[in-house]
Amino acid sequence: MEVSSTSGTSIVWSDDAKLLFIKLVAIDERNRSDKAEIFEGLYMLWKTNNIGKITVLKDNFIQNKDFIKDIILSTLEIPKRKQIDTTRRIYDTLRLGIAFTTPEGNIIPNTSEDLKYWTGKRNNHQRLLNRRFLSLLNEFEEYLIYRNEQNIDKEIYEAQIKVVATRENPARVAKSKFLVGDYKGMTSSDTIGKKRRGKK
Repeated sequence: MEVSSTSGTSIVWSDDAKLLFIKLVAIDERNRSDKAEIFEGLYMLWKTNNIGKITVLKDNFIQNKDFIKDIILSTLEIPKRKQIDTTRRIYDTLRLGIAFTTPEGNIIPNTSEDLKYWTGKRNNHQRLLNRRFLSLLNEFEEYLIYRNEQNIDKEIYEAQIKVVATRENPARVAKSKFLVGDYKGMTSSDTIGKKRRGKK
């Protein structure tokens, strides 16, 4: 599926990845257990030969930045979305050297002062979207770090090669055991603390 981003570029994502991004942004920011399920889904889509390679997996997430920011924007309250969209259109018009005419017929002249003002407003809105994106990216990295520390791929593999008498999926058993573990109750500071203690 081809998806257009805010940068004007077109990037091809799978429908599965697109759906996971939409679900991820919609989840309450404090709901780490549901986020863990989404992060696991992204990991399984992207892992191929990159098991344990956190930098590579993070890069995959970053490559989707514009698309994720578009989703974040779509979840904001309607007045805020309209404000951001209007600011963007005014900024885009003024930087082309053209005065902007509002729907009410008011004219925003193309002066250096006006361009500076609307550039500042546009940058403030971008910072708002970037902060939310970076928060999700940092949580994804924390998840990958914790996943590596728990050696969860080895656990899933060992569960798969055992003879299981029930119909329950051994990979799901292993992943469920992991996902309901310590990660869902961790905060950023908890993860950092564990990393630091491990280095002593």
